[in-house]
Amino acid sequence: MLFLSRRFGNEGLTMRTVLITGIDGSAAQSILKCLRMSGNYRIIVTGIDPLCVGLYRGDIGYLMPTAWSEFKVKLAEICKTEDVEIIIPGSDIELEQFVKDKLWYEQNCPPMIIDWKNAEVARDKYLTSQTLSKLGFKTPKTWLYKDFDKIDVTPVIIKPRRGFGSKFLFKQVRSSEAKFFGDFLLGNGWEPVAQETLIGNEYSAMTLCAKDGELLCSFTAWSEKKFGQSYRTIIKKGDPTIDELIKEISMSLSSVGPLSIQMILDVKSGEYKIFELNARFTGAQIIRAMAGQNMPDLIVRNWLDGIKEFPKVKGTQVALWYQDFSYVPVDTTLDLYTTGKCERKKGKFPHYL
Repeated sequence: MLFLSRRFGNEGLTMRTVLITGIDGSAAQSILKCLRMSGNYRIIVTGIDPLCVGLYRGDIGYLMPTAWSEFKVKLAEICKTEDVEIIIPGSDIELEQFVKDKLWYEQNCPPMIIDWKNAEVARDKYLTSQTLSKLGFKTPKTWLYKDFDKIDVTPVIIKPRRGFGSKFLFKQVRSSEAKFFGDFLLGNGWEPVAQETLIGNEYSAMTLCAKDGELLCSFTAWSEKKFGQSYRTIIKKGDPTIDELIKEISMSLSSVGPLSIQMILDVKSGEYKIFELNARFTGAQIIRAMAGQNMPDLIVRNWLDGIKEFPKVKGTQVALWYQDFSYVPVDTTLDLYTTGKCERKKGKFPHYL
């Protein structure tokens, strides 16, 4: 019985068993930290790198094969063995595969917190631009590779149409150079797109909608970045213009679950322009949780128990990113190499969060 596999957490609440995929990445590790804050979860994690810190931070970590045909079979086996009640995807690549293999997934695994329709739109930067434009929202001009000769602004950004993590992203490219960088991406197996360069402050927003589509909460922050990665984040509170915009985007897309919205306040037009969507949680989830909106916890309880809560951001604050370490005994690392599984034991990791 599923109930018998659970433990008891804070205030006598029954612990739920959640599986987070893609724990190699920062987004999945941030989700894990959010669930740890609640204290009412038994957390199973999966990853492909035995030296990824995330595999040692779950209650049980599983090393996964990289081939999707093998990955999905093992995932179903883990869900059965560990009595997993719900899955949270933590990786863009896996998310894309889940969308492509939706029928298999629904027949073999427990529920997943995923907006199947918008996940497909968000993974495709050209489709994102087209979809938002049709709904009446402002986006930067975007061109497919076949239309690079029609680019009428300079400079542009060249990036993979279905890329992730700022990989192979080229900024300040003159329109005359677009095809050169496009050919480079094609040669490395990526379909390229070109996008108008926008000048202005970049904002990261997120909405969280219940399983029935009702908006539970929203959040906006401004991040400063180096080499494409945030190093400090200012949490914004009470900006009605942004709040209404991101709610309108979420409702127009009939969003379910988390929706990340990346936009720039364009200095030329004075308008907010949306350049990227992600139908998943992001690496900033723990920052949102510390500000009063623990979105992974909120949505799991909504999907499993039908609970709806509508938390507000506590107040404007600054989150400063820094490097940290976890110290793992070598025998635990060898467990992953030899058995493909490791288990957290009390007191085993001296710097465990």
